Order: sequence, then structure tokens, then C-alpha cells
Amino acid sequence: MTTAFPLHPAAELFPVMDEAAFAALVADIAAHGQREPILVLDGQVIDGRHRLRACEQLGLDPLVRQVSADDGDPFGLVVSLNLHRRHLSEGQRAIIAARLATLPHGRPDANAQICAFTQDEAAQHLKVSRRTVQHARAVLDHGIDELQAAVKGGEISVSAAAELSRLPADTQRAALTKTPEEIRAIAREVKARIKEAGVCGPSAVKIFDQVAADQHLSGIEQCAVVEVIKAEEPPLPTPSEAKRIAQQNRTLVLGSDGRYHGPEVSPESALATERWLALREGLESLCRIDTDPESLIDCVPHYQHQNLSAWLAQAVPLITRFDQAWKGARHA
Repeated sequence: MTTAFPLHPAAELFPVMDEAAFAALVADIAAHGQREPILVLDGQVIDGRHRLRACEQLGLDPLVRQVSADDGDPFGLVVSLNLHRRHLSEGQRAIIAARLATLPHGRPDANAQICAFTQDEAAQHLKVSRRTVQHARAVLDHGIDELQAAVKGGEISVSAAAELSRLPADTQRAALTKTPEEIRAIAREVKARIKEAGVCGPSAVKIFDQVAADQHLSGIEQCAVVEVIKAEEPPLPTPSEAKRIAQQNRTLVLGSDGRYHGPEVSPESALATERWLALREGLESLCRIDTDPESLIDCVPHYQHQNLSAWLAQAVPLITRFDQAWKGARHA
């Protein structure tokens, strides 16, 4: 027979599990038992509300561990326990940090010292920037329930939601016309088209823009689709990890710093790679220009005329000689 416990505010910091995740938890406890105890402070659950609910559903007596003030601040404890368990978007973590910055420390009794986490402290706990926490605070203070739910569900970036929260409620509601499932379906379509085309970079952006136009997506909805795509993509390796993978596989690896990292090579090879990347970037940029040369003349600002003449004087002979050398090498 299970025991009913009220929830401590710390237990409600993190979003509720979706039904699929909760069903998986129930199945795991049914098969293997409750592996982690439910933490209780002064008769209130601070961690394990889903495990408690699962035990109630299964008719099991829950495994409970009592904690005290000596175990540390309950809010900080809950954050440290749950960050590694839950796969949360930046917006979801920012919402938690914004709530954390307004909640009291310590024991929930009349003698407790009431003091809040600062935004800097909350940002550090949740591994987001202070600016992101401020965006989340704006969403909580001024965003309609649907907008807050979209951020908590990872369907819209917290920065976009903060901008939207400045608008009247009716305008916010009108901007959120697509359901979460519709947004996810559009994200899947974008990824499928990009994969089928076998492209990346600017060409992938063109595909996204075309889908956005076909679906008549608002700016907020486009941001939501991008957030879904980013959330479903595996995270890029850190620069040090990218270097390790590059060294192991003898290839270039894109890191979380946005740069390609290669294996350790001789200075000559490193210079050759650097020159190749510069050549590739330059030629790809030129190929993206989709107008005739005459029309480009009117696009050049007056103050850049001298610079443009100098660039052409250096680039055109180089491209001409390279084109001749490349054709000769291909036919050799």
C-alpha cells in the first residue's frame, strides 16, 4: 500500500514526464523494482514524484529516503540529480533557472532564511547564460500559457519566445498557429529533403526556406522548426573530442566551436588544408551569386569601389591561372 506525500516546490522544478517516458518508467519498475529512492524532506517529496506515481499505479510500497537540511539546499540537490537524467533543451533549462532564481533556499518552514538564487547562480546550475535566464523570466512574466508550454516542450527557442512575449496576448496566440506535431512533421520533411539532396550549408538553408514558403510559416514557426531539428541532431563533439576523433580517423571533424579539426600533420600539410578550405569557401561563395555581372555593379557601395578593384586585380589572375592548371592536371 503506497503512502501519499505532498510535493515540495523543488520537486516541481523540472517538467512532467510525457506519457511515453512515464510508461517506460512504470514498465522498468515492474520488471526490475524501484532502483532509486524517493527523497523526502519534512514529509514532502523533493525528488521522485514520477517514481512515486509509478509505485502507486503498480500498488507497490515506495522506497523512500529521508533527507535533512544537512544534505544541502533541496533545490540545488534536485537540479544536480535531474540534469543528467533528463534530456532538456536550452529553453527548458532556462525556464527552470528562471524559476530557481525566484524560489527560496532551504527548509520550507517558518524559521527558514528566505533568500533567492541570483540569476547568475541559477544560470550556472542549469548550464545556460544569464541572458538566456532573463529571456526565460520574460516568458514566465509576460508569455501566455501556450507560449510557456511551447518553450517547456522544446518547440520554440527561449529567445524567440521572449520577443513574442512582448506582444499582446492575442498576437502571441495568433503566432502559435501550428501544433507541436505539425512543427515536428515539418522538421522531418526538411531533414528528409536535405538528406535526399545530399547537401549542407547554404544549399540546405535554401531547402529550408523553400519548405517554410510552401508551409506559409511565420518567423516564430520557422524558429520552432529549427529548434526541433537542432534538438534531434546529435550534439557536435567538443574541440578536444573533435581533435581526438580526427586523429583516430585521419579526417576533418566539425566541433562544437563551429570549426573543422584535423589530425596532427606536418606544417606543410596543415598549410595545404588551410589553403584548400579557403579555396573551397571562396568558390562556393561565388557560386551562390545568382545574377548577371552587370547587375552586380549597382550592388557595390561607392566606398568599396577601390577595395573591389584591388580584390579583382588579385583574384581574377589567380582564378584564371588555377583554372588553366586544373584543366591541365585533369587531362594529364
